[in-house]
This record gives sequence, C-alpha cells and structure tokens, in this order.
Amino acid sequence: MKRVKLIASGSLLLCFHFLITLSVLAQTAALKGVVKNETDQSAIPNATVTVVAGNSQTSTTTDLRGNFTLNVPVAVRSSSVQLVVTCVGYEKKQLLIDPAQSTVTIVLKAGNGDMLDNVVVTALGVKKDRKSVAYAVSEVKGSEFTQARENNIANALSGKIAGVNAVGLSTGPGGSSRVTIRGNGSMIGDN
Repeated sequence: MKRVKLIASGSLLLCFHFLITLSVLAQTAALKGVVKNETDQSAIPNATVTVVAGNSQTSTTTDLRGNFTLNVPVAVRSSSVQLVVTCVGYEKKQLLIDPAQSTVTIVLKAGNGDMLDNVVVTALGVKKDRKSVAYAVSEVKGSEFTQARENNIANALSGKIAGVNAVGLSTGPGGSSRVTIRGNGSMIGDN
C-alpha cells in the first residue's frame, strides 16, 4: 500500500512538472514595430518581417500603416534574435534584436529600378522571381491600352492575354464589363 502511494505521488509530481514546463514553453512575447521608407519616412505596407532564431522562424506582414506584431516564443528570445525585413522595391535589411526590446522602428532603403522587372505576382498575391515560375507569364504594358482606344479599360484586355476573356456588358466609358480569367466557358456563353 505504501508503494502504491509512492508511485501515485511520483506520477502526480511528474505530470505537474510536465505541465509547468509546457506552460513556460508556450509563453510568447510580442515584438511590435513599424517599417518606414528612408526618403520620406512614410509607412511601407505589405513588407515581410521575419524573426530567425536557429532553425525556427516566425513571419508576418505589415499593415497599411507599416505596423506589425510578431509573437515570438520566450524560449527563442532568451538570446539575441535576427530580424529580416524584405519588401518589393526595397533592399533587404537584417537586424539583431535584443531580448529585452519589445518595439522596433525599421527604415528601408529604396532599391534600384531593375528589381521590379524580375518579379511576377501569381495567384493570391504570391510574389516569385520570373525565372522560378514554371509556367508562361503574360505581360500587358500601358502603351497597349492606349493603342486599343477602348472606352472601357477592362474591354481593352480582350485578346491581349491568353485565358482572359473580357466582355462589355454595356456601352460608354462608365459601362461595366465581365472579366473571366481561366474560367469555365460553356457553349452558350453562360459561365
């Protein structure tokens, strides 16, 4: 009977120890900040902010005001962590963040103009390098819209890009259009 009590109390103590350990590991600290442009100190929306610590990393994007909040595990923040900030049209910036630091202001320098020539925005806003895309990429320049002389800009897309079907529903510059991208097309034209 004494042995059963000893085993039960030992098991209870072990379970309690695991619960305390898991609750300590599950704690996170919020790292807040803002990403700004170097030239005019304006906010940079949709910049990617990544905390890299060893093999783990946590990422988020900035909102329209350039603000971001990252929940970083306390175990990771026990030492300095690396903060990597990237955005299309700006140079990549890497910073070392102190464990006690809870807010940070990051200033990005504008990159050279050829950085945007090699970026392709695919479905759902995923940005990829033009060389890494495994399928055909179509491009429509602004000068092609002015050559079309269409009243409605959506109608000017018709016939310019494979898989894009633009149908004008009404006439005039303010008329609406239906643009179908790689959609199902039936024989009678009803999608």
